[in-house]
Amino acid sequence: LYNMKLDQEIALAHLKQYDSVLEMKLDQELLPADIVTKLIETVLKHLDPLHRYYKIKKRVAGLKQYHHYDKVLPLGVISTQHYELEEAIDIIKQALSVLGSPTLAYIDQALAEGWVDFFEKPHKRKDSFTAISYTGVPYVSVNFRHNYQSLKTLCHEFGHMIHTAYAKEHQPFVTFEYSLFLAEIASKVNELLLTDYLLQHSKSNDEAIYILDQTIQGMINSLYNQTMMTEFEINAFQQKQGNKMVTNTVLNETYLSLYQKYYGDTVICEKALETGWEKIPHYYLYESFYLWQYATGLAIAGSIVYQLQHSNDFVNEYIAF
Repeated sequence: LYNMKLDQEIALAHLKQYDSVLEMKLDQELLPADIVTKLIETVLKHLDPLHRYYKIKKRVAGLKQYHHYDKVLPLGVISTQHYELEEAIDIIKQALSVLGSPTLAYIDQALAEGWVDFFEKPHKRKDSFTAISYTGVPYVSVNFRHNYQSLKTLCHEFGHMIHTAYAKEHQPFVTFEYSLFLAEIASKVNELLLTDYLLQHSKSNDEAIYILDQTIQGMINSLYNQTMMTEFEINAFQQKQGNKMVTNTVLNETYLSLYQKYYGDTVICEKALETGWEKIPHYYLYESFYLWQYATGLAIAGSIVYQLQHSNDFVNEYIAF
């Protein structure tokens, strides 16, 4: 499947007279050709916070060696937080209050008009998503399980929902659908605002540590993991364009080598990690070169949240954007 996708996209890029698939994808989004390479270079220059975090977790856990599977250990206690749906929505609205009443009005409208499918049911998709429609509503599907992750996911999807509603209200049909480059920004802004609110209102030190640890792990996944997986994707396309056989062995070696480059100073990377690329559905089921936008989306969202918190006027610029 992956080889077939590589061949098809390389052929399309060649037909359109691009030097690479990445160049074609960036040109379609009207983005500078070096934006991904600059992201990779910048992330690799700043691996120290990543390694320092895992050294702290290793010390707290009392481990002599820190393996890749130890990364899932919580830094503090495991959360026992339970949120009823009404409580979760109230927390989200409080956290997003800095965005103003017109933004919160979309949440009220969504609840009143049934834009959100909240709970699990047979044959329902397990992953959360927001459907984009110009003639219909921005329909949200989540599987709310009353825990912290469900709260964060709902807040994330509300970001997509609100973004879509604003775009639909202010743009004609031909331009209302925002680019993939912008897609994760509003949702990440929501997540960061929610984190700040929960930390300010945490009821115990353990709760604050849990929230902070989960937030850091989410940032690591968005910033470091997605950048690493984008570098893997670039390597796979380059090998294919160089008329090399892209076999399981080649892909396994590439993935393990990159994992060691990003995490190896602190985390022991066993050979079993090499097949990790196979569980990334974006590689062979979805559009190529999507993952790096989680990293830039988080970076841009971080800048936006900082400005929201330090300037009373910035909210108007953000909503207009």
